[in-house]
Amino acid sequence: MRVKQVDEFEVRFNYEQDIEGRMVQDTITNIEMRKKYILSLCDEELFKKDQSDSIVYLINDFLNVATNEKNPIFIRFTDNNWIAHAECNITLNGKPETLFISLQTEKIKQYQYKWVIIGAKGSILALPPTKNNPGIMISPVDNELRFMSLQNISGDDNKDVINYSFADYETDQLTVLNTLIYTGQLKILNARNVVYYYFQVPGYVFKVEHFERDSDNVGWLISEIIKMEDTKKKYFWNKIMNN
Repeated sequence: MRVKQVDEFEVRFNYEQDIEGRMVQDTITNIEMRKKYILSLCDEELFKKDQSDSIVYLINDFLNVATNEKNPIFIRFTDNNWIAHAECNITLNGKPETLFISLQTEKIKQYQYKWVIIGAKGSILALPPTKNNPGIMISPVDNELRFMSLQNISGDDNKDVINYSFADYETDQLTVLNTLIYTGQLKILNARNVVYYYFQVPGYVFKVEHFERDSDNVGWLISEIIKMEDTKKKYFWNKIMNN
């Protein structure tokens, strides 16, 4: 019953392989068996936390949508509507820190794909000024002096450089990450926690995490099912990358 790898989770969700790893011939026609397989991929804590009718209705509806006879939903590694979110241990100038990296699969050429980083988030990447000081500015008459004040930006108060940017400026944290790695200041040690979000099922987003415990219900499992209008999924996608 252990779901050892993410690709194993996907083929079980699609009911393309049974728990013995054998290929299934009636993937589309045997809807009830596929529902049982998807149900077996749910973290048992989903049912322990909430035993109300609402969770039963939610999961039954999710199963019905995913296995719809006319439009069954299958998930693939090659899909562009799922995302990995990794919590990483890093060092910045030798000091231990934590940040989050979001990844997505990208097609290289036919039958070839790779993971690419699409977002990064962490307090060390935000570049907040040590103080929001309206007095830290480029003078309105500085253009008459060939912008001599620009040399002050990289002076002793360089940590307050954001004060020189326009009011609505938001730091592109992925660019900061790339710059810190490029200059050798930041080292990624490992990803200590990885979760996946799948957006393929109409009206739903589901989260997959890895569980280790004394149970048959272990490995990569669905830890959360979120009912969501498809029009709101892009907002939720961006929210994940910015958490």
